Amino acid sequence: MQYENFNVDIRDGAARIALDGPAEPDLAEFGDEFLDLVLRLQEDNAVRAILISDGEHSFDLNHDYLRVS
Repeated sequence: MQYENFNVDIRDGAARIALDGPAEPDLAEFGDEFLDLVLRLQEDNAVRAILISDGEHSFDLNHDYLRVS
């Protein structure tokens, strides 16, 4: 499956998840994709470890994004 916010590379039993979308992602979409991705990796017998990185740019979730209207 293609993800809009993440790039995944699996090598030698390790899955590297890198942020591949905007630096300020839509939190609902981001959360849904991340959950789907982690659940898929959990079921993959080739994956023994998961490394999560911010990819090519810094990733920022400040308090303004977490406010509930």
